[in-house]
This record gives sequence, C-alpha cells and structure tokens, in this order.
Amino acid sequence: MTLAQKEKRYALLIVLGIFIGIVISVICGGTDSVLAAKKTVAKKEYYVVSRMEGEVVILENEKGEETQVERKKFPKRIKEEDVVYYRNGKYRKDSRKTRELKKAIEAEMKNFFPS
Repeated sequence: MTLAQKEKRYALLIVLGIFIGIVISVICGGTDSVLAAKKTVAKKEYYVVSRMEGEVVILENEKGEETQVERKKFPKRIKEEDVVYYRNGKYRKDSRKTRELKKAIEAEMKNFFPS
C-alpha cells in the first residue's frame, strides 16, 4: 500500500467518524422529538457500538462521549456500528436505527467521495 493510499484511508476513517457522530445526533434528536410529541414517559437513550475490547463494549452516545460496558449485557450477535438502547438491565440492538445509520453513512460517503 502506497503512502497516498494510506493517507486516503486515514482521511476516510476520520470522515467516517465525523459522519457517525452527525448521524447519531440526527437519529437520536428525531427520536426524542417523536417521543416528546407522544408524551412517552421513558426516554430511550441510543448508543453506537464504537468497538469491542475483550469482555468490554465501548459505546458512544449522541454527544460523542464513550462508555465502557460489560459484554454480557449485550446480545451475542452485537457488532461494531450497531445502534443499541438500554432496557431492563440489558442493551438491545435497534435493527431499524442501525440500518438507517448505515444508509446515512453510505449516502454521505458517496457525496464526499463521488465515483
């Protein structure tokens, strides 16, 4: 891999991180307003699985803050970039929000790096 390819890959990773933060804010903000409109008592807090290190899962909230949580509190098939929320002592994957996040990131990447 040439230096130019490495630099491009590194730049792409930085941009991807920025887009993930933006998309999380959009997704979580939209959900909060919908829940408020329905006068729902419990507000769900959404997180993105940033990475997994052994028996610890690193989550990122909509403000970009990271939290470490024991792996046993998650479904077995959880993976990086999944959107999760906390309920009844466990974290659960929100498949719909995960798909929305991935689609939004892909769209932004196409805008940023047109073919």
